[in-house]
Amino acid sequence: MNRPDFEVRAGYSLTSEIYAEDSSLSNALSRQAFVAAGLFRAARGLTLNVSDVFLHDRNTNITAQGPSTGRQESWSNTFSPGLTWEMTPRSSLSLGASYSALRFLGDGAGQDSDTYEFRSALGYTFTAGLTGTLGYNFTYLNLESEQSSTTHNPTVGLSYRLTPRSLGP
Repeated sequence: MNRPDFEVRAGYSLTSEIYAEDSSLSNALSRQAFVAAGLFRAARGLTLNVSDVFLHDRNTNITAQGPSTGRQESWSNTFSPGLTWEMTPRSSLSLGASYSALRFLGDGAGQDSDTYEFRSALGYTFTAGLTGTLGYNFTYLNLESEQSSTTHNPTVGLSYRLTPRSLGP
């Protein structure tokens, strides 16, 4: 659904698997994915957004973090709210956060985890084609085994649009 003040998008997919050699591995709902996103233009220059992604897999081999876990059932869910504030016609501030849960079912080698993320970016448009960005991202990964990881990622960047856009009045 797309309206001037808001947008809503959603999708669902599933995969069925049939095994000829070992029919015990067959499953009508082997993999499922649900994605939803919304955007609301709360006021002139202020846009709020939210998204959610849910994945369920009865045969997890590779997780989002990368390690192979063998044949194990898992699910994950990531919820991400955010906002963009156009402070002036040339400058904007984007803030976002996300929470991800990854869970493994059964007695396999997978390890449950929770991931918390914060994102920020301050952009300034120098010309119709050239924009500069300063940002900071923070990620905290908490594993079930009481291990954790923290990542700080400051960013500085420039982007150039080959097709210029209007800066407004």
